[in-house]
Amino acid sequence: MSASDAASPQKTNRKKFDLAIIFAICGALFSLLIFLFMFKQERDAAIQQFQVEMTQGAASFQQSLTQNAYSLETLQAIYQLDQTVDQERLKQIIHSLFSRHTSLKGMAIENSDISLRLADPATDSIFARAEVNEALSDLSSEQVDTLTIDQETYALISALADDAQLTGVISLSSVLERSQLQQVLGEVQLTLMDSNKQEILTHDNSSLAVDAVLSSSIQLLDNQWTLDLTATEERIAAGMSFTPALFLMTGLLLSFLVASYLKRVGHHVKSLRTEQANLTEQMAETSWSDPLTGLVNKLHFDEALDVECRRAVREFSPLTMMLLKIDSFKEYSDEYGVEAAQGMLQEVSSVLKNSVGRPGDMIARIDDHLFAFILPSTNEMVIQLAERCCDTISGHGIPHQASPIDKVVTLSIGVATMQPSRLLTPEYLLELSKQQLQEAEDKGGNQFHAFVDGIKEPPLTYNV
Repeated sequence: MSASDAASPQKTNRKKFDLAIIFAICGALFSLLIFLFMFKQERDAAIQQFQVEMTQGAASFQQSLTQNAYSLETLQAIYQLDQTVDQERLKQIIHSLFSRHTSLKGMAIENSDISLRLADPATDSIFARAEVNEALSDLSSEQVDTLTIDQETYALISALADDAQLTGVISLSSVLERSQLQQVLGEVQLTLMDSNKQEILTHDNSSLAVDAVLSSSIQLLDNQWTLDLTATEERIAAGMSFTPALFLMTGLLLSFLVASYLKRVGHHVKSLRTEQANLTEQMAETSWSDPLTGLVNKLHFDEALDVECRRAVREFSPLTMMLLKIDSFKEYSDEYGVEAAQGMLQEVSSVLKNSVGRPGDMIARIDDHLFAFILPSTNEMVIQLAERCCDTISGHGIPHQASPIDKVVTLSIGVATMQPSRLLTPEYLLELSKQQLQEAEDKGGNQFHAFVDGIKEPPLTYNV
């Protein structure tokens, strides 16, 4: 056997060995590439899951804080209705608010005649601390301030009710404890900042995932706070599966497993994003609603009224506005109490909501016991609607023994219908409606008074 024949098997074996290494290296690199790609997808899904869960937690925190802040609006409405209410009555009302809003730690009323400061009886008096009283003296009307004492942070919310300054002291730590965020503080870094980007409340954690952050805005009066939630690496890792590692170890099955995995993860990410978008939309809708009745609030009403006035002129169609006011509301609140008055408002709003059914009609609560309808493209039938609202509410038979009009809850209604012209502005239409409402009240209530504009002018005369 020649030397050349002996070298041939070695040469063949070397070629086979080289091909095996190349195949192994290529297979390993391909598996690693797939692994890295899937790891990113898995991490994105875990981050998306975190953001969905934190959206719910942030909404819970915001709702808890807003409900406690709403107690100040309740006291403000009561005080504006009756400025002669004595201190004992005010104390009863404030203690009732303490029992319903456990994060509310103190309330103060200050004017030339009253200096009343009450603390939640379940805790030590917050007003025994000099820092709180000093901060209260520096507050102005319609202001939100924060104060930290003994590692506990308080929000001081001030509002003006005629000649009195009302202040509520809310424990942000207590709000946090009663929200869904309390359960995840070990896995999430929480930072609450004011409009000047100063930290109000913080809960630090180490090993943060800087790409897993959710920021949420919280509106209190004219102040906009920011709530930042950052996940830890441990939380993101806990939300990830071992699927990428299994794919790395089972490279021969990658073609089948990758397809099924990407389909599952893609569908999962899409559903999570849809869920987050729905939650964000629900939060946005909540900001336009009155928290007690669920009707449109004053802010959204003002915007809608301006839009409808412009549309009426542009489309050359009449526009009607109705103001509906509950007769003798103060007497009802004095007779039955604040909680019963709020329940009555909810019942009246539900009845009024069922009175209109056309697309485009809007009902709003624009004051404590004042409602409004915006009715586009209306005619003389609106008079029948006003009459039906009066009859429906009185016929509903909500007891009101303190009413000088009747022994049930009744309405006074002002109706103003305007034709499209230069005069059709939100301010003028609202003023006309108020005048008609005053006429109905001056005549004894439980009735309506209407103004119908007979002027018709082409829309081209009004520059929209």
